Amino acid sequence: MRKRKVLIIDNAFAPSKKNKILNGVQKFSKAQRDVLSDDYEVHYVTMKGSDKQFPNQHILSTIQDVNANSKEKIEISKTIKKEITSILNEVEPFYVLDNSCKHFTTLYEQYNVGIVFEHYHSPSMPLNQRVKDKFEKRGIYWCGVSNWQNHQFRNFFNGVTSVHIADENEVVPPKNYGVFIGRWDRGKTPHIIMNIFARKIKDTHLHIFTTINNSYFSKHDQDIIDKLSECKNITFHFDAPRKKILKYLQEATFVLGGGKESTGIVSMEGASYGVPYIVRGSGSVAEQEHMSPFSMEFLDIRNKKIPQQLINAIEKFKKYTLEDRKRIANYAFKEYNRYMFKQRQLDLLERALKNKIEKVNYVERNLYEI
Repeated sequence: MRKRKVLIIDNAFAPSKKNKILNGVQKFSKAQRDVLSDDYEVHYVTMKGSDKQFPNQHILSTIQDVNANSKEKIEISKTIKKEITSILNEVEPFYVLDNSCKHFTTLYEQYNVGIVFEHYHSPSMPLNQRVKDKFEKRGIYWCGVSNWQNHQFRNFFNGVTSVHIADENEVVPPKNYGVFIGRWDRGKTPHIIMNIFARKIKDTHLHIFTTINNSYFSKHDQDIIDKLSECKNITFHFDAPRKKILKYLQEATFVLGGGKESTGIVSMEGASYGVPYIVRGSGSVAEQEHMSPFSMEFLDIRNKKIPQQLINAIEKFKKYTLEDRKRIANYAFKEYNRYMFKQRQLDLLERALKNKIEKVNYVERNLYEI
């Protein structure tokens, strides 16, 4: 008896590289591919420029370009939809897990049981019943990645799942620096906390690991980076290999988050090495849902004293012992290890199937014999 088939669609805005994770979506979709391969025949769709890494990987001939003009974007979308349609017809997957970060609504009719993951921290379009109907009428399970994010989307999602997975890593004593890890995204305004750090934290270094590829990037962004690069307590690392990033992460005193994250995958990656997390926000942030209070400091901008809050947080984490860091790592691994991640994904598949049966006149397809 053959296994049921799962088709996972990766981020449409970035190629998938062998030794790099260009965004949190890719870390999540690769982890999905890994755990679901235990029980399913998994097919994995990636964009132009991707490295061939997995069995049943389908590399498309194009990629979404955030800097293209409107006409070009439309043509790119048409090509992507056409090629995914061809893959759907060839593979005939029972489940489709759509992490494309692009609402290809005309494809949804072709998803047998479809889950569309929302990875943006806030909506880019006005939310109304018409938007929700695009998912509801087709029996698509619209899935958020945190309750905080769901609130930003007016609780329109069918449900929420955790995207976090933590390895059991070696925990080491820290060196006197912090790290920021993430693509350059002006919408998340990472430069705000970086500028505060540059001005106020003179006795500690900050290593910024980022990429400007596949991002909206203007002369203003370049000016911000150029100015920050002049600071003696800041070093930029562009498009660094993942091995280098993880080495710096493992030995960091803290991870500095930019804020406005839908879930904050980097926070958990740091926690898996015992590295605590610092992030700013208003009222609450998504990271508070999966990070223990001991492993993070939240800088509430309503307080108006962000510089002093940042100073206090860094001084607090400099006092953490090796045992304190092991405590952080142990919690992360206990709650977010591979087994727990897999169970959450299997539960999500069941929820999506139930949703499909409830929402449309649906007879479960038996694809075992195909």
